[in-house]
Amino acid sequence: PEKRKFTKPEHEVDKSYTVPAQMYARHMLSLRKRFGKCMLDPCYNMENFIQDLPDVEFRVAFNPDFVALPDGKYAGTVYISDLTTGRNYDRNKMFQLICCAVGIIEHHPETTHCICEVYNTTTREVMISKFSRDDLKAYKDDIIIPSLQKVREALASDKNDINDYRAHCS
Repeated sequence: PEKRKFTKPEHEVDKSYTVPAQMYARHMLSLRKRFGKCMLDPCYNMENFIQDLPDVEFRVAFNPDFVALPDGKYAGTVYISDLTTGRNYDRNKMFQLICCAVGIIEHHPETTHCICEVYNTTTREVMISKFSRDDLKAYKDDIIIPSLQKVREALASDKNDINDYRAHCS
């Protein structure tokens, strides 16, 4: 049967939701014109980054808001973007995007570089960083895999030792 969905008329919707969404949508459309093929909200599963325990199953996935996989003169460079509306940097969105870039190089071997963009509609700031494939492999080997291994060790250890695994600063 046909599903019925109800949406409020635009004049009844809270502008704090619609304005950032419209700004980011316009931005994504301009990127699409420049780069061509794009994906909204892709998910890169990385279960191979951590082994399950007998009583714990791990799921590791990286999920950016927008990815452009260009061809032609931009071939090999992937553009990754994530929307944020935060007023501070308590949540490090660039860290999240670097993890997403690691997922992309694992799933797209033709990728040589990733451009990571944090698009903030509240502060109207855009942070952009470019990483080579080698940079991202080092990030995976030096930061992501050891961090996941610490999580695995903490869950496998005696629960009385849990304070040894707590993070005492960000």
